[in-house]
Amino acid sequence: MKSEDKGSFHFNESQESTLTPVSTMNAAQYGWGEGCKAWFLLKNPTLTVIQEEMPPGTSERLHLHHKVQQLFYILRGEATMEIGDESIELKPFQSSFYFNADRSLRALLTTDNELKLIAAPAIIGFSRSPKTG
Repeated sequence: MKSEDKGSFHFNESQESTLTPVSTMNAAQYGWGEGCKAWFLLKNPTLTVIQEEMPPGTSERLHLHHKVQQLFYILRGEATMEIGDESIELKPFQSSFYFNADRSLRALLTTDNELKLIAAPAIIGFSRSPKTG
């Protein structure tokens, strides 16, 4: 989500437990980047679960989430997650966890990719460039 989209990001604070299945067929959707799609499977102030699809060759721009824990779980395809000078290759059914407000994250896709992003507390905006100094 672009930082300028923060105003359109609304929580359902009264979200109650439900037996209604949630999927990409009925969840709130938004687009980002070049052809990337995301669906909010859960969206409240303490936890966000997002399913994302990223076409081959797409990537997130370097950005920073302040005080947010993130778990990326690859469902399909492969990705390279980068923080600083370090990177890790992820394949289907592998995950990687991040919590560090002083670093940036970048995902470079090599094949069709589908992933789950779980974040706590919820993601409500971020910087598009890493901290300097």
